[in-house]
Amino acid sequence: MEKTWKALSDRCQLFFDAPDGLYIELLKEAECDLANKCSLFTTREFYSGTSYFASMSSTNNSVLGLGFALPQNYKQVVAVYCDGSPLVRKTIIGEDYFRVNESQGRTGQTDELSSEQGFGILTRVGTPSYYDIVDNRIYFNQISGTSKIDFIYKSNLPNVDLIAKSVNGYVKYSGSDPRNLYLGTTLTTELNGLSVNYVHGDGDIFKFDNLQYQGHMGSKSYPTDLTLINTGVTVDHLSIGSNSSSPYLNHFQATADTDDTVNAVLETSPIEFKIQNYRTVGPVISPDYHLDLCDYAVYMASAKTNPILSDKHKMNFDKNLNGILKDDIDKDLSFTIKEEI
Repeated sequence: MEKTWKALSDRCQLFFDAPDGLYIELLKEAECDLANKCSLFTTREFYSGTSYFASMSSTNNSVLGLGFALPQNYKQVVAVYCDGSPLVRKTIIGEDYFRVNESQGRTGQTDELSSEQGFGILTRVGTPSYYDIVDNRIYFNQISGTSKIDFIYKSNLPNVDLIAKSVNGYVKYSGSDPRNLYLGTTLTTELNGLSVNYVHGDGDIFKFDNLQYQGHMGSKSYPTDLTLINTGVTVDHLSIGSNSSSPYLNHFQATADTDDTVNAVLETSPIEFKIQNYRTVGPVISPDYHLDLCDYAVYMASAKTNPILSDKHKMNFDKNLNGILKDDIDKDLSFTIKEEI
C-alpha cells in the first residue's frame, strides 16, 4: 500500500521523536539513496522521428546530428518501442550505410545539410527493427519522420519534488467538466489539487487539472459502468477492477486542460496516467520499499543523541538495501541463463 511522507514520518516518530519536517527531508533523501543504488526508478521518454534528422534544443533530448541524446539521468535500458512494436539492441556502427563524418541528412536524398551546418551519421529512411547505444546516444538502423519512439529506462532519481508517478487509470467521458477519472492508487484526498496527464498513441499529451477525490470505485453509490471516450464501449466497473493490475481504483473528478473528446481514444485496457508533482505527497518508488525508508530517517535523526538506536536502524537499512541488490542479481542471473539456454 502506498504511503505518504506524513504517514512515514508518523511511523518514524514511534522510534524516535524529531520534527516532521526533518523526517520528511530525511525520507526523501533515503528514497534517492535507495532508488539510485538499487536502480528502482524507471522513467519514460517519447521521441519523434522528425527530430532525428534535425538540430534540436536540449529540452527535446536531441542534438545536431543523427541520434537522440540520452537523458542525463539515464542508467540502463528497460525497453524501446517504435509505433508500439518492441525493438532489440544490435550493433549498428560499422554497417555500410551507417557512416560518420558525412553531412547530416538522409541516405539517398538530395536534402543533405552542408558541412557548414554540422556532421552526423547517415541512416536509411524506414521503420526501425533494432537500435544501438553509442557514446550516450541512441541510434536506429533506419527511421522515418513519422516514427514514434517510446524509450523506457532505469534512471537516477533526483531529490526534487517535481517528479511524476505513473498509475493505471480510466476516464468516463461526460462531455463536459468535471471529467471522471478512475486511478489505480490507494491514496485519496492526499492527491487533491494535483494534475494528471497521459500521452496518446499519436504523441499528443492530454492533461486533467485539480484532482478531487470522490470515493472508491467499488462503492455502490458510483457508476456501474464506464463509457470510454470515442469508443461507445460500456464496461462493467467490477470487471475492470478485476482485470486491472491494481485492486485499487479510486474515483476522482478533474478539469480537462485539453480537448479529450476529439483525439483521445481510450481502450478497455488501462492507460498509463502520470500524476504530476506526486513527490510532494509521497515516494515515487514501489510501495514495497516505502517502510525501508524509515530506517534511514531514524538512523540519521538519532545519530547524535542516541547512537545505539541510530546504529541499529542503519544496520537495518543496509541489510534491506543489500537484500534488494541480491534479489536483482539473482533475477538477472536467472534471465541470462534462460537466454543462454
